[in-house]
Order: sequence, then structure tokens, then C-alpha cells
Amino acid sequence: MRSVRALECPGMTGLMRLATRVGDPVGWTLISLGIMLAEGNATGFGLKIGVVSLAGGLAAKAAKHLFRRQRPCLHQSFPKALAGIPDRWSFPSGHTTSACAAAAFCVASGSPLAGLFTGLALCISLSRVYLGVHFPSDVVAGMCLGTLVGFGLLPLTMMLG
Repeated sequence: MRSVRALECPGMTGLMRLATRVGDPVGWTLISLGIMLAEGNATGFGLKIGVVSLAGGLAAKAAKHLFRRQRPCLHQSFPKALAGIPDRWSFPSGHTTSACAAAAFCVASGSPLAGLFTGLALCISLSRVYLGVHFPSDVVAGMCLGTLVGFGLLPLTMMLG
């Protein structure tokens, strides 16, 4: 975690804040709506990405309340956060869970956007550690949980249209 933070510079911090914002619930809503507009279809792939990212976020929120692990930036021995924190619990990373759920869903469904969403998930995941709001293990757990959600919801999303 400290090695990632050693890369700190204004340009990198700006990029990491942007990646985190894309991974926020508002970011996923805009991505979902953008895909719906591009498709001209409110029940297609855009809706599915929205549902899967939401399910990932809800799964992470439930796990956070179960584990109640304090964020690294709230410990005195770790650097302060470079971004706002949505709550005080860190395990697993909700941003990472949602992003990896969307990426796994894209892979499982054979979407041509799978590479793009996988790259986005990696950027969002790295941003959470860089910004000091998650331990690396929070991100790894979010990747695992998100992958399970993304693959697990494939049959359900097929009913959406």
C-alpha cells in the first residue's frame, strides 16, 4: 500500500480521483444510461450493467457491515485519504466489487466491451488503494465478490431482455 502511495503526484492523484468517480454509484448510473441511449433500448445491455453494478455494490455494503473493518486512512499509522470516504468500513471495496461485477458480467455474456470494462475495473481498484481509502486486501476481496456477482447474475439478467 505504501509502495502504491509512493507514486503520489498531482497528475496521478487527479487520474485516480477520476477513476474513483467513475466507480461511484453516480458513475455507474451514467454508464448504464449512456449505453441505453447508444443502444436506443432501455431494457438491453445498459440496464443489465446497471443492475449488475448495483447488485455488486449492495453485496459489498452487506459484507462491510458484517466485517466492520476500519479504513486505512482512519488509522494513525497510515497516510490520510486523498479522496472522500463514503463510510468508515473498508472490507470489501464497494467500488471494486461493482466494477468487477460489471467486468465479469461482460466476460460471461461475451460482450465486445469485456476488455474495456476489465481495464476500467482494474483502474478503479488501483485508485482505491492509491487514494488511501482501502487496504489491498479490501480490493482483492472486492474483486472476488464482484466476479461472483457478475457471473452469478448472468442467468437472471437474461430474463431482462
